[in-house]
Amino acid sequence: MENLSDNQKKFVRSAQRKGLEVYYTYSGRCMYGQTCPAVDVNHLDEFKPRANFRMDNMGLGYVIYAPY
Repeated sequence: MENLSDNQKKFVRSAQRKGLEVYYTYSGRCMYGQTCPAVDVNHLDEFKPRANFRMDNMGLGYVIYAPY
């Protein structure tokens, strides 16, 4: 977690407290290959982090991620 921004660290801590698996290789919209921490959820009410985040709808669920 040393290369993450303060916002991303807050995102990761929130996800871990909820027991969600965090992966660090997600590249969201307009990220041009850069990666960030993300979690997969089925419903948006499963995870609402205190950090700034974005989300993508993947058809069957959502990816919630912290690009900065």
